[in-house]
Amino acid sequence: MKHLFLTLAFVTSMLLQAQTNQPATGLKYPAIKFEQPRFDFGTLHEGDVVTHVYKFKNTGNAPLIISKIKASCGCTVPSNWKKEPIMPGENSEFTVRFNTRNKIHKQHKTITIYCNTKNKTERVYFTANVIPDPKMEKQRAERRKRWMERRKLQKAKGHVKKQLFNKKLSFAKQDQVDSHKIDIKKLEWTKLKLEQKLKRYEHKHKANPSAKKIKRYKEKITKLKQQIKKEQEAIELLYKK
Repeated sequence: MKHLFLTLAFVTSMLLQAQTNQPATGLKYPAIKFEQPRFDFGTLHEGDVVTHVYKFKNTGNAPLIISKIKASCGCTVPSNWKKEPIMPGENSEFTVRFNTRNKIHKQHKTITIYCNTKNKTERVYFTANVIPDPKMEKQRAERRKRWMERRKLQKAKGHVKKQLFNKKLSFAKQDQVDSHKIDIKKLEWTKLKLEQKLKRYEHKHKANPSAKKIKRYKEKITKLKQQIKKEQEAIELLYKK
């Protein structure tokens, strides 16, 4: 029994040692270390086209693969990065071209590197202070003026359209009111004729009138009164809108 216990203890210790000595292959990642992740072009004049080379090193323990590099603005174009894997310890670089046309005063740009590092993306930055070109500044001012005039005209057109729409709407309302008024006149005329007919019947058959016939006349007159009231309420509702 003691011999069996010692054998099991020996096997367990050997297994633990083997697990400890096993390399952690799943934790290998490349890493980028830039010589200058933030660069300042300083003072530039509008129209200048400048470039900067970002140098870096793979400080990780796996090959670095860059799939693409993208800038935050169309005025900035990255290029010349290595498409093949960059091995651990190897140096590499890529170029960024910045066109200052229509990019004036203080500029802050970001370049994103899409790669197989742990974070999946890495970023570098640059700044510049661009002095506007007087001729281009004048052109921009003229464009702004034309844009403001167009916007003002569009706003005025929109206002006129709104007025016309409201006017059409008021015309439509008036048409509905007139239609209800015509219906009221028709109903009142029919009611008046029925009332006269009822009076004639009552006068003619004064000695022996039919209660059922008189009731029918009165019911029709009451119904017409209700219809006239509904038409009047509809007109009031239109005026309230």
